[in-house]
Amino acid sequence: MGEDVRDKIRNAIAAAGELEGEKVDDQSDLLKDLNFESIKIIQLMVALEEEFGIEFDDMESFVEAFGRVDDFIRYVEAQVAKGKEGKVDG
Repeated sequence: MGEDVRDKIRNAIAAAGELEGEKVDDQSDLLKDLNFESIKIIQLMVALEEEFGIEFDDMESFVEAFGRVDDFIRYVEAQVAKGKEGKVDG
């Protein structure tokens, strides 16, 4: 499951950021390394919510909680493993 989730998250980040997949690694920071701006963050939030059936409260708490790619991977893997909807509170 881990690699599948990891690949889907990396692909979603690459798509939202209009990046080549190999530029997205686990230590990449959305703002500093990948130059994400508001619209890209919203696109990523929606893509992850739809793909994994999870929910994030808002963009601000999303960015604060998940600055790096590996933050997303850990959270989504935990929610998928639980088999239920998760929510991030800011």
